[in-house]
Amino acid sequence: MRKLLVVFIVGSFAFFACQHEPILVHGIIHIDTTGNGGCGIAVGLYASSITSTSVMLNWSAVNGATSYVVQYRVVGSGTWTPSTVSTNSQPLSGLIANTSYEFQVQTICPSGSSAFSGSATFTTATSGGDTLGIHGAIQSGGIYGNGYLFSYDISTGNFVELFDFDSTNGSVPNGLMQSSNGLLYGLTAFGGTYSQGVLYSLDPLTNQQTVYFNFHGKKGSIPRGNLIEASDGFFYGTTSGGGDSLRGTIFKFDPVSGAIKTEFSFHDVYGESPEGDLLEVDPTTSAFELEKNAAFAIQPVPNNGRFTVSIKNSNYKSIFISDAFGRRVYSRYFPEGNTNNTFSADLVDYPNGIYWLQFISADGCTNKKIIIQR
Repeated sequence: MRKLLVVFIVGSFAFFACQHEPILVHGIIHIDTTGNGGCGIAVGLYASSITSTSVMLNWSAVNGATSYVVQYRVVGSGTWTPSTVSTNSQPLSGLIANTSYEFQVQTICPSGSSAFSGSATFTTATSGGDTLGIHGAIQSGGIYGNGYLFSYDISTGNFVELFDFDSTNGSVPNGLMQSSNGLLYGLTAFGGTYSQGVLYSLDPLTNQQTVYFNFHGKKGSIPRGNLIEASDGFFYGTTSGGGDSLRGTIFKFDPVSGAIKTEFSFHDVYGESPEGDLLEVDPTTSAFELEKNAAFAIQPVPNNGRFTVSIKNSNYKSIFISDAFGRRVYSRYFPEGNTNNTFSADLVDYPNGIYWLQFISADGCTNKKIIIQR
């Protein structure tokens, strides 16, 4: 039977009694109904970034928690593997491919600890290729009604809500862009310090969000499009309001320093309220010339996973193919003096999507996009 702590006051004296059943008294009564000192049980358990051998476990933060005990096991196994963390997520590695696991979370507070939560389950990917995850943004809904970021696993059909916007860290997200540094970057139209939108990143491995800039005033406001990563290493985007004439801006963001700069303010002559995404274009080179002068060509485009690479320069050393998350799925090395200018690759065991082929020669390296579509 759960113990109840009853406090009652008679005159100027306070009395405390530990009872196994509730008692009726006159005066002020305080009853601890949790049985754990008020330490809440963790909820909202889910798994993300699932591969054949690793996963990120997540749950909603509990007010007053100082740490959490996470335990997991293969479904049906009798042995739990526990660990203690200070945040509401826990990465796991060394898992078995194509295996169902379950995990539970216990909350630790200064006043005590909660019971373990109910179990949440996940299944690791099959070996021979990690899952291909699509990430995106929903502009409304979620825990706070301000939109959220999600991932969708093409091979398993698993849809996961990764991060919920709570207005202080943004509201109404526009979309996502994956940078060359591996992070996902995006803009929200509203929310943040000034309720005029934010520029943020999300780490796809930990689902940790970082706000870099709160839009306001002449710095621009209410961005309606997405970021692009330009060849100079900076990110560019637009806002639909703000700027010198309060009619929108083009801005530049430095992902290394976190600095943001207004490049152009729209006004009467040039229009107002830009929306949509920017596009980097080389005005001196046509599409035909780009293909004609390319270091290599891929045929067919798109393909079903089997394709041929024709290399213009035979002075190459190695070729690598990576998926959209930078995971290498194909490697080939060539001996010095190689004169073979074509080779075939077979990725039929990998899911549909975008892959990147990197060609390395004595002159440097070149990248080309591969589209697998069946």
